[in-house]
Amino acid sequence: MALRIGAPPVRAGMRVFWRARRIDYEKWLQTTRYALARRASSATRQWRMARQSASAALFPKGSGHSRLISQYSRFAERYEHLVELLCCAAKECDHSDIDVRYARIRQWMQRNYHTVRPHLRLYLEPWEGPLDPFEELFAAECIDEVINDCNAISNCQSSRRALEACRSDLDSVDADG
Repeated sequence: MALRIGAPPVRAGMRVFWRARRIDYEKWLQTTRYALARRASSATRQWRMARQSASAALFPKGSGHSRLISQYSRFAERYEHLVELLCCAAKECDHSDIDVRYARIRQWMQRNYHTVRPHLRLYLEPWEGPLDPFEELFAAECIDEVINDCNAISNCQSSRRALEACRSDLDSVDADG
């Protein structure tokens, strides 16, 4: 027969102590989360204002701005063709006609990328190597080298994000003026 002895009185006191500590911790955690959210929204607001003033300085109004928009839109159109071509080449085995189209787009990109490069590089994430993600897509002479590159997909995604960010900034500057 087992003796039933209740919990010692110290245990009840410990329960109250730890419950109080948990409540204190939850209050601290809630306050910390609120402060971090407030600081993050403040930093986001400051970043947005800095980005708007930087884009106003980078994309000034006037004839230079309209020229930049036209260069950017031509580049964006050719970039879309390049990515579409890379996707087709990745799906198909026969690259005979695709190689010719890639050579044409590659030649155009090599001649014209320098006009939009300074603006697009501002929106790129840091990259490794001498070529940025845009240049990686048209640096190789053969399309097989591009589609078999282990960084091809990340280069496409990174360059697409940069292109979209630049487009949104150009649109916001266009809408402001």
